[in-house]
Amino acid sequence: LATITQRCWWWIESSMFKRHMLLSLGNQASLVLAPENVSLAKGHCYIVPIKHTESIVSCEEEVFSEVLRFQSSLRAMYSAEGKGVLFVETVMPNNVFWQTKIEAIPISKNIQNDAPMYFKSAFDEQAEDFETHTKVIHTKEKGLRRSIPKNFPYIHVEWDDGGFAQIIESSAFNKDFALDTIAGMMGRNSLRFDRKRTVPDDGRSSVLAFCARYKKYDWTYELDNETKSYA
Repeated sequence: LATITQRCWWWIESSMFKRHMLLSLGNQASLVLAPENVSLAKGHCYIVPIKHTESIVSCEEEVFSEVLRFQSSLRAMYSAEGKGVLFVETVMPNNVFWQTKIEAIPISKNIQNDAPMYFKSAFDEQAEDFETHTKVIHTKEKGLRRSIPKNFPYIHVEWDDGGFAQIIESSAFNKDFALDTIAGMMGRNSLRFDRKRTVPDDGRSSVLAFCARYKKYDWTYELDNETKSYA
């Protein structure tokens, strides 16, 4: 169990948690900056439940409530900067005691507007590759938690006015599928080419820069008896 949780460095309960990458801490969820070598853009970050959570579909209501508040605050910040943001969650099959995270990736408004077209094409293409019959689920009307059954692996991509989800049928599914698709939309290489790159000052200056921008949008300041500690 300890070996598995060590791999989830973004989780505050992991022995390998990179504490200096913590941006904000609620009662049920946290906001963590993604290291530059696994980031698609400056400000790429993770929303992570504090308790062990296999997926957002299966999490408790109070956890989901804080996840939504983090999403709302990030949307507000990036909107003020003239940007959009995509949220991605990938829940793979056979991940024993894995800690989920929602990746928040800032993008231009133009790319956000094209996201439904890009992802519909990408989902259709991977369905042909894996010869699966799982349909793309539009989550705009019902939301993710009422669109996917509990205990099913899935991928979910969300933008301002909607999103797509799909149940993952094969353990061979590319866990970087969504990130690779977004990288293609942005005209850049897949993250797998950068993962071994050395990050200057271990990301500390990036954390300080993000916190300076995010402070006015950080809803966790409203929590009673909270001690704030920005790295």
